Amino acid sequence: MKYPIKKDRNYTITKEWTGKDKPQYVIRFCNEWVDSKPTMSSATIRAIEVQFVNEWNSMIRSDEVQS
Repeated sequence: MKYPIKKDRNYTITKEWTGKDKPQYVIRFCNEWVDSKPTMSSATIRAIEVQFVNEWNSMIRSDEVQS
């Protein structure tokens, strides 16, 4: 198991069989499936993207509540 985001250990990547010809690198957030990619580097990039979007959405919601 790899933690692609050092500051947020909620994201994990593990190599798993997903029904494709070869095992995939599965990205999870709090043990919930997010996505799978064929390489560790592409899975790491995807995890960072998801984390960024989640933080961005959280900031937007926070701004809406304060307005």
